[in-house]
Amino acid sequence: MSVFVGITSWGSACKTKLHKILMKQNNCIRSIFVAHSRDNATPYYNLEEILKLENIYKFKVGLFTQKKLNMIQKASRRYSLEH
Repeated sequence: MSVFVGITSWGSACKTKLHKILMKQNNCIRSIFVAHSRDNATPYYNLEEILKLENIYKFKVGLFTQKKLNMIQKASRRYSLEH
């Protein structure tokens, strides 16, 4: 299952609720690299330039915001051309 599904909806949930998902993500990263379960997963994320859950949320919200701003700018240009 992709971490991207519904990220803009549940990505802003309380950090304690997201902790379980982050732990599962860390476990997946460790298993990919055949690392020990107590190893810090951060170096593995950095090695392959993989985004952590929190960063995926920030990225998706940024894309959403940019899309909405572009829509507003286009509408504003159309309005100014018409009037």
